[in-house]
Amino acid sequence: MINEIVNEIIVSNSSELGNGIKCLLKDKIPKEILDNAINNYAYGLEADDVMAMLDISKKRNGKYGFVFAEEFVIFYEEGGDNSFVVYSDITDIEEIGNTGLLIKTKDEKKYRVYSELVNKRVLKSMLLDLRDICETEPKKEVEKRKIEQNLTYEEKLLLVKKSLCDIANGYKYYYGDSAPDKVVKSAIKKYDSRISERSILGIIDTSLFGNCKSGCMITEDSIYWTEMLGPVNRMKFDDLKTVCLMEKGANDSDNVIIMLTHYDLKSHNIEYNSLNKTPLSNLLEKLQTVRYEVIKDEE
Repeated sequence: MINEIVNEIIVSNSSELGNGIKCLLKDKIPKEILDNAINNYAYGLEADDVMAMLDISKKRNGKYGFVFAEEFVIFYEEGGDNSFVVYSDITDIEEIGNTGLLIKTKDEKKYRVYSELVNKRVLKSMLLDLRDICETEPKKEVEKRKIEQNLTYEEKLLLVKKSLCDIANGYKYYYGDSAPDKVVKSAIKKYDSRISERSILGIIDTSLFGNCKSGCMITEDSIYWTEMLGPVNRMKFDDLKTVCLMEKGANDSDNVIIMLTHYDLKSHNIEYNSLNKTPLSNLLEKLQTVRYEVIKDEE
């Protein structure tokens, strides 16, 4: 039911949403343009998830714009960051003069919309309608089949061993029990004092003094990463749903890994520019332990 109502709201606003450009509905979006949007900013989305798209890129190639799905909108304006807003998380939308909108969410984040190609009045009204319906209508649960990959410790270690050199980008790295006791103890102290030495598959140390205060650590069930003086981040392989690579610069270390989880709609990014992201992204996909496949009704 909610899917039909969301679709109705989007369709009813689509003709006025763009200023001089068309909002393309699901079946009218050219595949190349949709692929560009998914690869450039709408990470983790499948084509079937997209209900409408507003392309605001200068070349009309889909690299900037708004992608509307059943529960959220993802948008990316030139010169800005890609923004992910769940409809039901919206608390308020403020108008910024005649030039923009400020979308506020429950987690106290703010997202600005400033493109002249977007009708701000229509977008504001539509997003508030979508918020209201997503808060009141029960969500239909989609039946999914859980598919698990159970790699042994030795299989995981072999994958890590093959990848660490390429990921490390010239920094010191260790796999399995090759790390000196001092390095192992420093890594455990920095990343997670609860883990056992036996669970560590690999360590990359990018610190100046070899104290593991920056870099990453891979264990049997998680990856941890941190920058110097930054917080420690963790992603459990059981939670990992999608891994995407966003190109940001000439060097692979400048790129960004964007990860989505099974339990929320937030992105978790590895932006640390000392590590090579392509081999790390490939490794994370191989270590991903759980994925879900939608069970389609038999006709």
